[in-house]
Amino acid sequence: MNKELEVILKALDDAKLFNISLYDLGYVNPFYNYVFIATAMNKRQLSAGLRLIDEAKIEYNHIEGRDSEWILIDAGDILINIMTSESRDLYNLDNLYLNANKLV
Repeated sequence: MNKELEVILKALDDAKLFNISLYDLGYVNPFYNYVFIATAMNKRQLSAGLRLIDEAKIEYNHIEGRDSEWILIDAGDILINIMTSESRDLYNLDNLYLNANKLV
């Protein structure tokens, strides 16, 4: 696992997010190589995850959903999804990546 992925994983873990998954899509997707999906208990914890990503100096292009139940961070070849458990169950993103190599 490369250093940037380790830093993101540590930031998500430090925010006490749970059910963290990391998928390697480099061989099937031309737009991004990795996808993180992490679950937060509430919006406050979602914000904490975003804050710790900022504090870890992860460079990103765009953020969607700052005040919602799903924050999507476009960090170039890495997508970071931080979701409440209700949103994660509803959108079931993990199911999209069933054929991907799961790293975490």
